[in-house]
Amino acid sequence: MADYLAIQTNRYVAMAIRNTYSEACGMEKNFNIIVDLNMLEKSDSNQITAGIYFQYGENYFPKKGWNDVVLIILNQWIDAMRQIINERNDIVKLEFMDGNFSVKAKYSAPNLMLEFMGGHESDDKCVLSLQQFIHKLTEAALKVIMACKKQKWDTPELTKLSHNYHSILDRSRRFFNGIDIIQEFIEIVVEPSHDYDGGRSDAAMDIAEYKDIRVFDALLSFCKNPDELAVDEHVVDCAGESLGELINARTECAKDDPFYLEFDPMILNDLHERALLDLIPVMKDELKQEVYRYAKNGLFPSEATNKFIKLHTEVST
Repeated sequence: MADYLAIQTNRYVAMAIRNTYSEACGMEKNFNIIVDLNMLEKSDSNQITAGIYFQYGENYFPKKGWNDVVLIILNQWIDAMRQIINERNDIVKLEFMDGNFSVKAKYSAPNLMLEFMGGHESDDKCVLSLQQFIHKLTEAALKVIMACKKQKWDTPELTKLSHNYHSILDRSRRFFNGIDIIQEFIEIVVEPSHDYDGGRSDAAMDIAEYKDIRVFDALLSFCKNPDELAVDEHVVDCAGESLGELINARTECAKDDPFYLEFDPMILNDLHERALLDLIPVMKDELKQEVYRYAKNGLFPSEATNKFIKLHTEVST
């Protein structure tokens, strides 16, 4: 019931966003993401298929009536749009699972250019606003979610799509309203009084998507003193894992990238034990080995850090 109410609430949010898009940028009426629920089926292996394809003008891609694994496709497309909103990529690929068809989406504010690819060849192009595309995408996702719930189907991909639907609505609203999404996520994690529908632990996990020095510095500070912020242990676990993912990402950057980090194990000194417990396992093996070597040789100023890392770190020999 709670999930249903959340979906209903976000339907009104989606309608408000749609109206804002219409007024702000003029909806292009010749573009649509069509889901044909008359073709909705669930296989014995829990794969859910339906008709799903693009319409632009008088054209259809891959073709009118195209049938595919609709949940997997919608999840992948929402993940791709999230990369654009999070400013990680300006060019993303929207894939179909059956056949060799995909769409290259290139963002140049405020527009999104779609290049329809059959095999390795470009069949056609279409330009629309990013707002319009996300509106059509969330509209399609909601139709599929509601139809599957009506059938009382429950699969991991459906759970993921429900989460992605709420997430992309929330983030796109902030993105298009000029809200500093990164700063808002930081505040959700570090401020005990902050109210967030997804929960602080979800925010602490999701924040790793933002490859930003502000996020890294905030997580590092948080993981040293979480007890002062009155958070439950699961939030600390998630923050530690996110910090580990960001350490990996920073060390993999080109050296001229402002996000690049020359890894120094000393940044882990005095981190909360619960944060370390989830941070270390996600680190790349070479970084993990360097951290273990520091602890084994007692190089961390904090003896507690040396002892904890030696006890809880598994390294390949």
